Formats: sequence, C-alpha cells, structure tokens
Amino acid sequence: MPLVRILKEIRDLEHGSAVTNLTIGPAQENAGPLHYQATMIGPNGSPFEDGIYVLDILFRENHPFSPPVIKCLTRIFHPNIDEDGNIYIDILHHRWDPGLTIEKTLLSIQSLLSSPDADTPSPGNSIAACVFLQNRTEYETIVRECTQKYAM
Repeated sequence: MPLVRILKEIRDLEHGSAVTNLTIGPAQENAGPLHYQATMIGPNGSPFEDGIYVLDILFRENHPFSPPVIKCLTRIFHPNIDEDGNIYIDILHHRWDPGLTIEKTLLSIQSLLSSPDADTPSPGNSIAACVFLQNRTEYETIVRECTQKYAM
C-alpha cells in the first residue's frame, strides 16, 4: 500500500516538519495518486539562493522498495542534473533505502545544490562538472545567471 505511506509522508512534510522551503502537492488534476510536484527554494548562501525549483515526483507501485523518479523541471546548471532534469544522486539509484522518506530525499536533493558531487563520474552535466572543478568562481557566476533567468 504505497499510497498510504506516501500520503503520510506528505502530510508529515506539510505539517510536522521544520522545513519551510519545500512544498509538495499533486502534479496535476488527472495525474494519478502516485504523481506529485514539489517546489524547492535554492539554499541560502549558495548560487542557487532564492531560485524556485520545480521537481516532478513519480512514486512507483512498489514504493518504498524502489526509489521515486524525480526530475527537475526548472532549467538548472549543475554537475549532477542533466539537461532533461534527471537527478543523479546516489539515494535515487544504488543507495536507495526503503526507510528514506520523501522529506529526507528532497532535503538531500536540496543539499546537492550546495554541494555538488563533481568528482564522481555521473551522466549529469559534464560541462557543469568541469567548470565546477576547474573554476569555482565561473561556475557560481553561471549558476547565478541561470537562477536569475530560469528560476525566478
């Protein structure tokens, strides 16, 4: 019964969480009970600060035994997020744990914005990874420009 757990996790996130920069709700009117959309504010002190990032979340039928499919719908320049919005973070792939909640998963994604994993090869954005590793100032400038252009 993934729906019962999903609804509880969403209710906990909306009402029982100290997190104030994440919201979640149904993706669309006819999207189905396992399809949600979250809005996340970029972390303070990061080049993503004040950006509004929309995430598409599709829980699988066997949730929590498989991770949700989460994509960033807002265009973003990040080593671990490709041009199609696919997010490459270990907990959405080989390190998924059924004990993870949607709140913890979204917080991990938000943390990834501040702390990209550019050292680990991933099929994300190789250009962003290269700039991040070679010239942090240029990376932050590009991210701020993208944030202003696409996330505000």
